Amino acid sequence: MANTCKATLNDVICIPYKGIGIVKAATLTVNPCDFVIQNGANSEVGQAVIQIAKA
Repeated sequence: MANTCKATLNDVICIPYKGIGIVKAATLTVNPCDFVIQNGANSEVGQAVIQIAKA
């Protein structure tokens, strides 16, 4: 079952394709009560993102 939500521009962090590498993007801060959007959690990495976000 899929869930949907609306997010404003203030609620998301846009990571441009050029200008920031994946390693730097991975160091972005996520605080308690923040939302994490994972697009497609079928892979092991996607599953890890969900587990880390739940912790």
